[in-house]
Amino acid sequence: SKARLREELLELCSVPAETVLAGLDGMAVGAPERLRGKTLRKFRKDGLGIIHAGGTAGLFSGILVGWTPGAEVNSVAVTKEVRD
Repeated sequence: SKARLREELLELCSVPAETVLAGLDGMAVGAPERLRGKTLRKFRKDGLGIIHAGGTAGLFSGILVGWTPGAEVNSVAVTKEVRD
C-alpha cells in the first residue's frame, strides 16, 4: 500500500545525526553538533508524495525533485486525474 511504502521509505531514508555531523571524516558541511543523538530524515513525515500513474506499458517511473512543499512558502503539490 502507499502508506506502507511511505513508512518504509521514511525509515530507510533516516540516519543517526552522528553519521553526518559537520567535520566527520573531513566533511565540511554536515549536521550541527546540537543534533547529536537525534535521527535525521530526508523527508518530512508529510513531505513525500507517492502517486501511481500509467497503465500496462511497462516499468516506468518518475520523480519530481527540487520541490519546496508547505503552505508557509505558498507551494502545494496539485495532481489531477487524466482519463481517455
